[in-house]
Amino acid sequence: SDDTPAKKRLKAAEERMREAKIKLENAKRKQALDDQEVALKELKAAKEELEEILRQLREEELERMLAQLEARYRKMLELQIQVYKTTIGMDNRPDEERGRDFEVEGVKLSKREKAIIDECDKAIMVLKEEGSAVAFTEAGELMREDMEQIVKQLERTNVSVVTQGLDLEVIKALEEMIAALQKAQKELQASGGGGGGGGGQPEDQPLVDKIAELKMIRSMQERILLRTQRYGKLLTGEGVDATT
Repeated sequence: SDDTPAKKRLKAAEERMREAKIKLENAKRKQALDDQEVALKELKAAKEELEEILRQLREEELERMLAQLEARYRKMLELQIQVYKTTIGMDNRPDEERGRDFEVEGVKLSKREKAIIDECDKAIMVLKEEGSAVAFTEAGELMREDMEQIVKQLERTNVSVVTQGLDLEVIKALEEMIAALQKAQKELQASGGGGGGGGGQPEDQPLVDKIAELKMIRSMQERILLRTQRYGKLLTGEGVDATT
C-alpha cells in the first residue's frame, strides 16, 4: 500500500530533492556560491537516500515475488506427486480391470494434470513480466511441454513407465526450481539491504543471480538429453527406464 514506511520515506526524500533543486536554481540566479554548495550537498544527500529507498523497495518486491513463486511451485509439486502415484497405481492393475471405468479414470487424471499446467502458466507469466530470470522462464516452458505430454498420455490411458518417467522429470524440475528460489530468498535476506552488491540502479537487481541461471541452463540441457534418449529407445523398441 501507499502508506508503508518505505513509501512514506520515498515521498519525503523526493520532496527534499525538489526543494534542493529549487534552492540550487535560486542560488544560481543570485550567483550565491555558498548557497549553491549547500544546495548541492542537500541534493546529493537526497539523491543517495532516494536510491537507498528504491533499493529497499526493489528488495521487498523481489522477496514477495520469490515467496509467491515458491508457494506456487510447491503446490504444483504436491499435485504432480499425486498424479504420479495415481499413475503407478493404475499401471499395477491387471488387464481384466482395465475397462471403460479405467479409461474414464485416465481422462480424469489428465484433467488433474491440466490443472497443474494452469498453475505453471501463471508462474511463467510472472517470470516473463519480471524479465530478469530468462533461464527460469525457459525451464518453466520446458517443464510445461512435459506436462502437455503427460496429458496426452493420460487421455489415451497410457500409464506405463513412459508416462511415469515424464512425471518424474516434472517432479525433479519442480524440486530444482523450489531449491533455487529458496536459495535466492536466503541470499536476498543475507544481503542486508546492500542492493545486491551491484552498484547499479536499484531496478537492475535481478530476481536470481547469474550462477543460479547457469545451473538452471545446465539442468535444462540434461533434461533435454534424457528426453532425446528416451524417445530414441522408444523408436528402437528398447525398454524405457522410468527413472530417466
